[in-house]
Amino acid sequence: MIIDVAVRQILPPPGVRTTASVWENVYADLDAHAMDIAVVPGGDVPARFATRTLYEEELVIAMRRGRSFAKDPTLDRSAVCGTSSSR
Repeated sequence: MIIDVAVRQILPPPGVRTTASVWENVYADLDAHAMDIAVVPGGDVPARFATRTLYEEELVIAMRRGRSFAKDPTLDRSAVCGTSSSR
């Protein structure tokens, strides 16, 4: 038996700081039978697709002692970088 496997990494276009719309093309390709399966981040997968959790992961932050970030760690870019997160 031969299994044809291809990997395609999906990244946002240059200058785009969110991945929210990146997956729309993946879902369109699944609908068009251009691909059979896709590994996507969990969350808002359209109901028309069957989903299975592959694994759950735990992420940690490592930093030097004394960093002010350690007092109130966040993934909010505006808090970390001092920029607006409404882009």
